[in-house]
Amino acid sequence: MLAATVVLSAIALWVPEEPPAGPGYAPSELAAMAPRSPAGEPGRADMLPAKLPAQRLEPARFDPFVGVAPPPPEPPPAPRPVAAAPPAPPPAPEAPVLAYRYLGRMTDPTGQQHVYLAKADAVVVVTVGMRLEEGYMVEAIGPSEIRLHYPPLGAHAAIPVPPEAEPSSR
Repeated sequence: MLAATVVLSAIALWVPEEPPAGPGYAPSELAAMAPRSPAGEPGRADMLPAKLPAQRLEPARFDPFVGVAPPPPEPPPAPRPVAAAPPAPPPAPEAPVLAYRYLGRMTDPTGQQHVYLAKADAVVVVTVGMRLEEGYMVEAIGPSEIRLHYPPLGAHAAIPVPPEAEPSSR
């Protein structure tokens, strides 16, 4: 390798230098360094114009310091119109919740029977034909149930009456 380097350096010393071109040389110096044809005529260097025309540059369309913005995403496809389903029919009207429970019954000294119903903490004495707060009417009072009727819808309901306990003999 060392020998190859020595040989190439020696060859570089014997080869004549070409005139340097570039900035820093006056046009007259370049013309003097330009090769001449054998007849003494100037070569190709004299064919160049002394001054190049000024080029017009367009304003830049891209700022290299900002970077490239990705293209905006494609909009999602428009949803297909769906045929509207017919509205569900309104729910059938229902009678209000029956909030009463059987509490007890009593027969007074005149022989009239009173039936007691409880609603939360309130006690209500009911008789046949009586209208309760929710709109129920007492239709019948029997030994096993109290039948109620809800006139606006024609609905019927019943409150069970537990069997009476036999009096204990002591």
